[in-house]
Amino acid sequence: MRGWVALAEGLHGYYSVIDVGGREQIELAWRLAHDSGAAGRRLRATTAAWLANLVFTDDADSQRLPGLVREALDLAAPEDHGARARATMVAGYVYHFGGQVERAQRWYETSRRYALADGDEAHLSALMHNQAGMRASLARQASLFDSGDQAAGAVAQALMSAESIGHYDAGIGTASLGSLVPVLRAQVLTALQRWDEAAALFDLHFDGAMNEGLKRTEACLLADRALCEQRLGRVEQARALADAAGQALGAPMHV
Repeated sequence: MRGWVALAEGLHGYYSVIDVGGREQIELAWRLAHDSGAAGRRLRATTAAWLANLVFTDDADSQRLPGLVREALDLAAPEDHGARARATMVAGYVYHFGGQVERAQRWYETSRRYALADGDEAHLSALMHNQAGMRASLARQASLFDSGDQAAGAVAQALMSAESIGHYDAGIGTASLGSLVPVLRAQVLTALQRWDEAAALFDLHFDGAMNEGLKRTEACLLADRALCEQRLGRVEQARALADAAGQALGAPMHV
């Protein structure tokens, strides 16, 4: 029981400050599950899946990720849809991050089926957001390094994904982490060179995003804001934001 309570506290922290909130409590729940023998099997599977989710974004601890995903999938019972949904989602975005999009899609689809079986709308939202975030990241790289047609297609798909999340979250009444989707849209709009729309979203939602757990992406977001301001002719603001982005490069960063 102590382990399940610790997990609940950890998840509350996670959804308050994404990426970093709740880590200590989830680690505690995982250790308690290991001390509980056969009775802790389901808790072990669930906490291993959530820890895999957390260590993916932590470069100093990411070597734990394959073992945690394996632990979750090996220990989860067939009906333990929650652990399986989270573990397969993490596997999906590891492959996506590595550029193996087709392989990632198979894992994402498996995760989606488990979440549907559980009626877990919050997980479906997270799955959509993570896929859109990966698409946005790859699209922004494409806008720098690929041909015009390839880049335009990738960025358009990323924007459609970001807007779909917003509609889905509004439909199910998601109340937490309200700045994440607007900031994601702002990044994609920057790649589309829609400077005024992107700048307006950054102005409205940047501070909220920092409070909700995007502090480790601060350098990237500040650089995008600087580019928008420069292209809109606001040179002094652009210079100040670029300087701030340079300083933020010295802070702990999202992988």
